[in-house]
Amino acid sequence: MMKVARENGALAAKLAGAGGGETIMALMLEPERTMRALKEVGAEVFIELSLKAEGVKVEIVEDDGQWRLCRFFNCLGR
Repeated sequence: MMKVARENGALAAKLAGAGGGETIMALMLEPERTMRALKEVGAEVFIELSLKAEGVKVEIVEDDGQWRLCRFFNCLGR
């Protein structure tokens, strides 16, 4: 899939995940073309992220001066 992505408009592609080889990340200038080619070779799910996405946020829930209780969450934006 990485080769297909690169041959169809992706500037770069990287394997991700826990060894199954089922996840790639691709930086695309022509996302429609790249995703169409990836679908042809079996890709099923696409998650589009914005370069303006905020990323991970940390919210301090409680702070007693010695310990902090925090909550982490993702902010995936489009």
